[in-house]
Amino acid sequence: MLQDRGYRTTEVDLRDHFDDPSGLAERLSECGVVWVHGGNPFVLRLAMALSGADDILTGLLRRDAVVYAGWSAGACVLSPALRGLELVDDPADTVTAYGRPARWEGLGLLGFGFIPHYRSPIPESELIERVVERYEREGVPYRALRDGEVVIVDHRSLPAT
Repeated sequence: MLQDRGYRTTEVDLRDHFDDPSGLAERLSECGVVWVHGGNPFVLRLAMALSGADDILTGLLRRDAVVYAGWSAGACVLSPALRGLELVDDPADTVTAYGRPARWEGLGLLGFGFIPHYRSPIPESELIERVVERYEREGVPYRALRDGEVVIVDHRSLPAT
């Protein structure tokens, strides 16, 4: 999709770096923009931890060395926590994918829970309503975005570590 729009892209599969975080750091530090696509946020978050991408990306972002763009799960993992998203995606998929339990903490780069696909024309939208209701009930700060909406965060406004 990005190539069709004229961007030069390189795909980086985190699984290729589970035993090579220094190689991943080198690859990511060469990027101006990192686009992280969707899927199951629990599986993505665990892959980030197993590859070291969580620490690498957090460091690059805090130094303003890269732009992070994410779609769906790619944005959800930036939240303080993934609790509530189990209403949409199965955390047990991490055991199937990587033989390990889910990580419930997000990267903490946003000061709120990120909820994608809010009232969007996709099947998951109904389940997203349940996440919003839960966050409202529990007083969890969140932002619910429809498909096509964005949140822009400057590195100077990232939550303190």
